[in-house]
Amino acid sequence: MVTKKILKGAILAATVMTVGHAYAEHVNPAGTFTESKLQGAKPSGPTTVTGQVKQWVGEKMTSLSSIWSGSAPAPQTVRQPASEQPTATASAIGDQQPREQQTATGDSQQSAAGSQPQSYVPSATVGSKLAAPVSGPKQEEERSMDLPGLKRAETGVQVYDLGSSPKIPRLRLDREEKLSASRFGLDTRMQKMMDDKIIAAFPSPDVLTDKGFKTLAKFAIGKVEKAKNVKDVVFSPKGRVKREAFDRIAINLKAENVIQLAKFKELTVEEVRFLSGLLLYQQGEKCASAVGLFHKLSKTKAFESEADYYLAMCSRKLGLTTDFYERTTRVLEAQDIHYTRKLLKEISEDELPYEFTDRFGLALFKVSGNPKVMDKLDEKTTANVAYILAQFGAGTDRYKTALEWSRKVPKSHPKYLQSRFVEALALYQNGQKDKAMKLQEQLINDLAVDSSKMEFQALVALNAARMYFQEMKFKDAHKAFMRVYKDHPLWLQSLTELGWSQLQSGDYEGAIGNMYSIQSPFFANVYKPESFVIRTVGYLNLCQFGDAYKTLSILEHDYRPILQKVERYSSAKPTYYQTVRNFMQAPKGTKEVDGLPTPVVREMARHRDFTNLQKALNRQLDERALYAKFDGDVDKSLKRAQALVSGSRFRSTELRKKIASIKKNSDLEGRRLEWQSALDKELDDLNGFFFQVDLYQEAKAALPEYRKDVVGGADKRMAKMRGEIEHVLASRVLRMKTDLARILDNNELLRYEVFAGSGENIRFQVAGGETGKRVPASVIPKSKALQWDFDGEYWEDEIGSYRSTLKNNCPDNVQVNHAALEGEVE
Repeated sequence: MVTKKILKGAILAATVMTVGHAYAEHVNPAGTFTESKLQGAKPSGPTTVTGQVKQWVGEKMTSLSSIWSGSAPAPQTVRQPASEQPTATASAIGDQQPREQQTATGDSQQSAAGSQPQSYVPSATVGSKLAAPVSGPKQEEERSMDLPGLKRAETGVQVYDLGSSPKIPRLRLDREEKLSASRFGLDTRMQKMMDDKIIAAFPSPDVLTDKGFKTLAKFAIGKVEKAKNVKDVVFSPKGRVKREAFDRIAINLKAENVIQLAKFKELTVEEVRFLSGLLLYQQGEKCASAVGLFHKLSKTKAFESEADYYLAMCSRKLGLTTDFYERTTRVLEAQDIHYTRKLLKEISEDELPYEFTDRFGLALFKVSGNPKVMDKLDEKTTANVAYILAQFGAGTDRYKTALEWSRKVPKSHPKYLQSRFVEALALYQNGQKDKAMKLQEQLINDLAVDSSKMEFQALVALNAARMYFQEMKFKDAHKAFMRVYKDHPLWLQSLTELGWSQLQSGDYEGAIGNMYSIQSPFFANVYKPESFVIRTVGYLNLCQFGDAYKTLSILEHDYRPILQKVERYSSAKPTYYQTVRNFMQAPKGTKEVDGLPTPVVREMARHRDFTNLQKALNRQLDERALYAKFDGDVDKSLKRAQALVSGSRFRSTELRKKIASIKKNSDLEGRRLEWQSALDKELDDLNGFFFQVDLYQEAKAALPEYRKDVVGGADKRMAKMRGEIEHVLASRVLRMKTDLARILDNNELLRYEVFAGSGENIRFQVAGGETGKRVPASVIPKSKALQWDFDGEYWEDEIGSYRSTLKNNCPDNVQVNHAALEGEVE
């Protein structure tokens, strides 16, 4: 029932609008009703106006009822002559159509299409163009479009009062424009582009089930515990609430805790200096300024380890390797756990200076027993420590220490092979000779022979050969000596030792040939008296007494004058190091330096102890030049800071002038904030620049003391090294003089051997022995190849491969015994 009432109300409203529409067709342009037009329509009902209207409204009600029920008859439209139609029409939505087309086709087409009937709004607003008041020419244009019989409100909109007049104007609204889908289609080019760029849809997630949703919807809300000592206040007023009741409520609040400030302790002078040094150190390139501050702190017990650590790190950055290990050694000796661990990570296995081997190694050995230091070191640092301690143990005859730490060097370490060699030396010295020999053979055979390992391979081979020789395994020693390549610095030494090994193994021809290689013109300036002894002994064992005697004569002729010169040189108390320096600076072809033959000076300077000390001294000289740059670096930093202060002051003055100029020129008021902000920033920067000036001034003041101690210490180290070098060279010359004197004294014994051997041979012949084997030394062979003192051509690739072609001329039943020289195996 309610729905039917609503429908009837809607139908009545639509009927009123339709009546208005139909009624307007019978209103002339002047707004008056004409009966002639109604008569021209030939109505079949009542003739009075009221009756006709009632009849027409009834028909429309019936028509609308049929439309809402879905069975509406086709509406009939009364066509009027074009001359009597209204002159003003409402603005259409979309394209406008002529009046005749709207009247003839509007309603009928809508009904035929089955659409709803056109509705009209019987309100005060008529047409969108009349929605706002207009004035001027436009106002006249709009008023020409007014509908007849309507008034305009104060806003300029036409309105109609249904109660004021029975005349109901008809509102003619244009039909909406029909939109075609083709208007929104893509052209060929855009369609092709869209087809090329196919957008694939993302896979849709699984649909959440009810069970899953319930699981997610569960919230674990913990139980909120009520705070202790808190009482709930319930407000239940009785009667009217007044302000006085609330004012009487007294809230008892706990007194606030009084904040007790700790006692302020100002930074000490040392702490300020330490912080200043840290600021300079963190800048990296300011270490030259920081070393003076840290050096001063290193003399304070409270900052000793920290200062030594940062001094060591600054020395590393400045290229002062010696000072780095000096400071590191001090930290290790103090056994500061924190800084010791940090410095051990900075140590490299390749750069340990020779002069620090003993002192640094001993300090590191003591630290290695502290588990607080060693347990938390990383693998790389632990391996470096193990290798350094292994070297320290071997160099200081602590072979058990060397054996223990050499085995802790992992295979991944770059010095793993060297650590195995140290292990072999330690095994040999601890009595495990077979294991030492086996380990060295593995090192020699397993090494890939390339430019980076050949020198190490040769060193291992030479050491193994000497061990074999001491164990009287001469053939094995012979093989090991042959593995030393010709370009190795110790090749001539190995060739001489190979000669002794060949003599002991009975290879006299090979020993003679190898000594002939050493005595070739390639090594004319080499100190080699021992080679003549080996060659003489080889001749004696072949019963070639003439050649043996001739070799002894050459030795006596060449080296007796050398011995005399060495004795004169030693007795004059010379400066040995200066002699070596003069030798290094002498032009090519020089025969003598300070009265010593050049072969003697070269042999004197070839010793390992001298070369190691000389390298250390060269490094000290290079580092000594770096200390002179510190003053210049600090001065540059100070002048740069002072320039920053001057520039900041100038900019601050200019900004103040600009701010002051605002009083005279009010147009500049908008720049005040900008200039004031720039001035504030400039003043902040100026404070920082002043701090830099103070910092560099203090660093400059601390440098003289640093230079006095550190540079003076470097000079002392260099003087000490020169003294050690002088001692090493003097000991070397003394050893050479003693050995040469012993060799020349043994010449008399060898001459006796020659004469005795030749006498034995003569007696053998007199007794009827066969002499076919012996070729007298006085006889010159027909073949020049048998002449050893020829001036023929030598080939470099043949050196070291010569063998004597002399035959053994000794009788089969005669045992030849030769004199045993000191230092050689009998």
